[in-house]
Amino acid sequence: DITKTLATTYGSDEAKEFAKTFDIPTPYDNQRDLGSKLSEIDMRLKTKLDGAWQTLKDRSKKDRFLQATSSMRDLISDTLQVLAPDEVIVRRPWFKPETDDGRPSHRQRARYAMVGKNDAIEYPDLIAINELSKNIGGSYKKLNKYVHLRQYDTNLEEYLTGLFNQTQIYLLKILEIRQRFFGK
Repeated sequence: DITKTLATTYGSDEAKEFAKTFDIPTPYDNQRDLGSKLSEIDMRLKTKLDGAWQTLKDRSKKDRFLQATSSMRDLISDTLQVLAPDEVIVRRPWFKPETDDGRPSHRQRARYAMVGKNDAIEYPDLIAINELSKNIGGSYKKLNKYVHLRQYDTNLEEYLTGLFNQTQIYLLKILEIRQRFFGK
């Protein structure tokens, strides 16, 4: 997948030029777009997004990878919590506890965040919604792994840049689908 490849190599001028040629958004473009949408929902979400990126890129911080991945991971949870609160999800006919504490999972929150109470979803939309719900949960799990990492790889910043951008794309898609179903 070219987007994923470019997302992890944006440090080079060649990759930036290649991305411009095909009009592929950079991680910064995605950050700007997601930040704009998040600020309309809750300014704290935009602050968390910006803080995650600032910390990841600030090489003067010795603990930057842990702090940055923690912020990005929390951004997923906080965004989904705002868009899909527990008390609303547990009343949906499709809700079945998937977590040890009985609270909605990230996958369930993402589904509700996108379609709300609309249970009459067409098949192609349902496939996309289910896939995106799994993907955002997968991003959360990957970020959680790096929050608890004790030894860092030399390519970790490059990898996390790609993972952060992938997470941004998933959140942008969730908000795009939400717009279709909620109209706002």
